[in-house]
Amino acid sequence: MNETAIIRLIRHDELDGLLELYRQLHTEDSVIPPSEDLNHQWNEMFHNPKMKFVVTEDGGKLAAVWGISGTDRPEVS
Repeated sequence: MNETAIIRLIRHDELDGLLELYRQLHTEDSVIPPSEDLNHQWNEMFHNPKMKFVVTEDGGKLAAVWGISGTDRPEVS
């Protein structure tokens, strides 16, 4: 990773880059083929206000991803 790496929220059009990163990190897993079901699941996750994906972009490619999820439930003390 170089000094020009950028940390930002993922864009909706980056599903292919996310899957490419996943394949690099999980070489023993099967390739996830494109499908309407996959696109539907991605749309649900991307548009869920309680879920965000933060990525590191390096040299125009995704280099890392963090999934962050939240809840509306108040803390119990």
